[in-house]
Amino acid sequence: MSFNKITMVGNVGRDPELRRLDDGATVCNFNLAVDETARGRKSEATWFRVTVWGERAAICARNLKKGSAVYVAGRLKPKQWEDKEGERHVSLEVKATDIRFFGLPESKSVRVA
Repeated sequence: MSFNKITMVGNVGRDPELRRLDDGATVCNFNLAVDETARGRKSEATWFRVTVWGERAAICARNLKKGSAVYVAGRLKPKQWEDKEGERHVSLEVKATDIRFFGLPESKSVRVA
């Protein structure tokens, strides 16, 4: 048996990007900063790239903006990539399965299936 689920609350790093792909699918991407604080230590953020698909992608694009607080649950997929200088990087990508907006009426929350 295997299980891959991540749950986090953080702040959107910049306005979400909504795109329609060649096959007609709609996708919304945004960066999420999740802060960890400890007594006497400076806050340190971990950044995640969140992906939302389908009709809910447009809902996220309309309701989220830079600084918005949001709850995200989903599947984590680390992605390795190489920049133009040949340096390797790892990004933490999350395919959202559940998103809740803070500061909006309950009816505006989005459950992504």
